[in-house]
Amino acid sequence: GGALLKLIVCLIVIYAIVVSAWISFLSPILASTLEKRTGFSVKVEKLSIDPFRNRVQFTGLVISNPPSFPRPEFVQVRSFRAMAQLDTFFTDRLVIDDGEIDVANVALIRNSAGTLNAALFSDRLLNARKPKGNPNPEAKPGQPKPAPASQPAVTERVELPEKTFLIKRLVVRFERMIVEDHT
Repeated sequence: GGALLKLIVCLIVIYAIVVSAWISFLSPILASTLEKRTGFSVKVEKLSIDPFRNRVQFTGLVISNPPSFPRPEFVQVRSFRAMAQLDTFFTDRLVIDDGEIDVANVALIRNSAGTLNAALFSDRLLNARKPKGNPNPEAKPGQPKPAPASQPAVTERVELPEKTFLIKRLVVRFERMIVEDHT
């Protein structure tokens, strides 16, 4: 009897440690992943994923523009809540049954080079799924052709399927939107 009780208590303590670590590391992992893919600075105050109730929630998401933009602000989301089918996260079609987003600020900025921050963020985020490199590079005018290799390199472009979404119900609140053109 006593050994079984000690084993159960030990398992509960281990479970609590794993859950605490899960909660503590989710926000930094999300922020780091988004920063690496997009080049935009990302901070997340709190993120929680409850696989038992199919809920995803976060608060305090702040995405800042890269230095090539004259204004640092890009997106500030107070809160995000979604009831998602978590088994679809790793498929090509994400299904969200119910969602709610409270956006405090969005700044759409076109920098002096003519690049829109929202388009740059989206392209970098979505194109991170596609393989890099050009399988058929064309010679640039005025450039010497490279010497032929002893063994031809085989390059095959593999297209990954696009990620699609099905959102059954979504409520979005916007407080402020800024639009600036610096071209």
